[in-house]
Amino acid sequence: MNLYRVYVNDSKNTYPYEHLEQYWLDIDSWARNNCASYVGYDVQDVSDVSLQWDEVGEYRFFDEKDTVLFKLKWGFD
Repeated sequence: MNLYRVYVNDSKNTYPYEHLEQYWLDIDSWARNNCASYVGYDVQDVSDVSLQWDEVGEYRFFDEKDTVLFKLKWGFD
């Protein structure tokens, strides 16, 4: 069984920086409610190596269709 990974940056975040965790939890909640093969997520702080983003999230799925649906909703512009 394949594990598909989707990386999301914080460019669509609308919360103040001190509430950035809520952004990732909103995405997690959406994935749990809309993607049956959703496994979970991890967030990595990249602020020390990136001038654009503070954090990057990795969301994991077992079904490619769920991965595509997730990318359509949360992918980069």
